Amino acid sequence: MSRHTREPKYNKPLLYALGVHALVAALLIINISLSSETLKMPAIAPKIDVIESTVVSEKSIEAEIKRIAQKENQETERLEAEKARLQALAEKAKQEREAEEAKAEEIRQSIEQAKIEEAKQQKEKQAAEQLLAKVQAEKKAEEARLEKVKVQREKEVKAAELAKAEAKTKAEAKKLAEKKKAEEKKIEEAKLEKTKQDNIKKEAELKKQALAKKDASERAKREALLQESLMAEGEHVKIEDELARFTALIMAKVNQNWAKPLGVPEGLSCTVMVSILPDGEVIDAVVAASSGNVAFDRSSELAVRKSSPLPVPTDANVLKQFRRFKFIFKPDV
Repeated sequence: MSRHTREPKYNKPLLYALGVHALVAALLIINISLSSETLKMPAIAPKIDVIESTVVSEKSIEAEIKRIAQKENQETERLEAEKARLQALAEKAKQEREAEEAKAEEIRQSIEQAKIEEAKQQKEKQAAEQLLAKVQAEKKAEEARLEKVKVQREKEVKAAELAKAEAKTKAEAKKLAEKKKAEEKKIEEAKLEKTKQDNIKKEAELKKQALAKKDASERAKREALLQESLMAEGEHVKIEDELARFTALIMAKVNQNWAKPLGVPEGLSCTVMVSILPDGEVIDAVVAASSGNVAFDRSSELAVRKSSPLPVPTDANVLKQFRRFKFIFKPDV
């Protein structure tokens, strides 16, 4: 329904009323004309009839005017009533439209609220998913950190063990160097002692030569015997010295290649029987006198084999003593 009430049209009644008034005016003019004619008529015409006719016409006109006025009032009232009805319909339509608009607004607000709630739920869902993803990422990062810490600790433990092993190796090398130095000192002292003995022998030889002047034949014999004896003794001393020197070198190399088994106590020793080739290659190594600890005995044999080839003298007479020999293995720990 239109918001504006259509205004009633008054053109037709108005024209009707104007027409009535025009008719009345025309009748009056006619009456006036008749009256004039009547006045001009001979005096013999009855006067009363003219008056009655004029009165009747005026009454009819007044009645007609009243009827027309009444009809106009009725039409006006009808139009007013129609106008009021139309206004009431317009008001009702306005109220219904406003009610529908209010209902539509309520529905729109409900839809908007539903959209807001849906958006809120979607946002909460996204927030929950993001929180879950964050928690999972933090968990993964923590696991990676723990794994990194574990790897780092393992590296540190290995580094500590390696440092400890290096320190032990350095300490053993130091001890070996000191032992070698002591052995070299001992060998040097042995050489000095040998030189001293040689000097003593030379003095004895001179004394013997002086005594031998008395008896040439006996002297020659004594000299021959003494020379043989000295040579044998000198060779024996030389062999003993070489044996001592190379035994010390062999022990040092074996000690360097020895790895202490776990749980083996300190201070153990064993006698090892070794068989070698002329170039020092180890043919066999067997414990001849046990330390009482099987692990230590096996480690001693293994150390000898790992030390192959062993250092050997170049002198053939001394080398004969090293083709099969024994030595006491007592490692420096």
